[in-house]
Amino acid sequence: MKKMKRLFAILLAMTMVFSFAACGGNADANGKGDTSSYYAEDGRYPAKTIKIGVPVYDETDSSIIATKAYYDYLDDYLNIEMVYSEALASAEDEIAFIENCAVAGCVAITGSYDVIGSSVLDTVAEYGMYYLMGPADITLMQGELYEQYKNSEYWLGGYTQGNSNYNASKLAAEYLMEKGVKKACYASGGALFGVEMFVAAKNGFYETIQNAGYEMEIVELPGFPSDEWFAAQASILADPTIEAVTGLATPNFWAQALSNAGRDDIIWVCPSGSLDETNLTTFGSGAIDCAILQNHEEFAINLIFLLNALNGDLDVVKPDGTVQLLDSNLWNFASYDDAKELYDMLNGGEHFISAQDILAHIKQLNPNVTFEDIDKLMHTTDLDAVRERHASY
Repeated sequence: MKKMKRLFAILLAMTMVFSFAACGGNADANGKGDTSSYYAEDGRYPAKTIKIGVPVYDETDSSIIATKAYYDYLDDYLNIEMVYSEALASAEDEIAFIENCAVAGCVAITGSYDVIGSSVLDTVAEYGMYYLMGPADITLMQGELYEQYKNSEYWLGGYTQGNSNYNASKLAAEYLMEKGVKKACYASGGALFGVEMFVAAKNGFYETIQNAGYEMEIVELPGFPSDEWFAAQASILADPTIEAVTGLATPNFWAQALSNAGRDDIIWVCPSGSLDETNLTTFGSGAIDCAILQNHEEFAINLIFLLNALNGDLDVVKPDGTVQLLDSNLWNFASYDDAKELYDMLNGGEHFISAQDILAHIKQLNPNVTFEDIDKLMHTTDLDAVRERHASY
């Protein structure tokens, strides 16, 4: 029965991929030509609905919440259906979700992070789906694993935080040293389980302090929020000698706990999460002293890669025939006003990477687009330059 299910899923995925590749016409010598047939009747692109599976390990994570809101905005322009999992509790749950996505007609899986490394790519390939990696899980695919999978037809790459996790924690450590902190709580998240993004972040924090020759006592809070985690957190905050908290320190996990403990004296550095309303409001209230956050709209790069691949335009996705990894950028805010300016762009209808930006980087609609153009889209962080780009459409 399982073999029949997998055969059905593979045939379905192949049929959808071929139908997307064949649904377009040719552009004329001046560029776009007649592109009307590429759109659905409701005006969204492309003509046929694309389903994409998204594994989720923590539904309360600010990055997931912000990404869902961004996809809701894109839904007015893109004929894409996102299929989210419920909170996954294990690697087995993630495999089962991917299998269910294949049966449901998903053509790709894209994630923020997973815990199963290369196994997710093996599973996706078995069902004939594409895989696009987000900023965290892709760190598991570098080095030897990258060499092993860089020629996979099913891995379309994506973006990686590269050293950003390390550097975010480095900035957090430097900020605390500048403030003269001598005892801090570091919430290390998945470092205990060997999740690379959290390991890199922890190393960045500890090594920065060690390399500076600075004396700071660090009380580590490992793992993810649970009854036991919150109990340990409360115990740590009850210690009057604790001066700061950082690491996995988003408002969802710390705002109420700090309030309950009456610790408005705590220096709070948030080097994780997205620039969403919760983070901004907490930052603006003065509770967060420094924020180093992810711009969740970078997930648009995965959509650009996928739409080009489904059209058969792999030269835009893999210009040299191998998987390309784009380095991501984290936003470091020591000023609430700077954070508010970017937030207003992300939520005021303009967006950092708008729907028009995505469509402009689809070769079927813009025959002149290249991989280098996508890379530039990813790494233009000057807000005036972003506004100038938007005004050109």
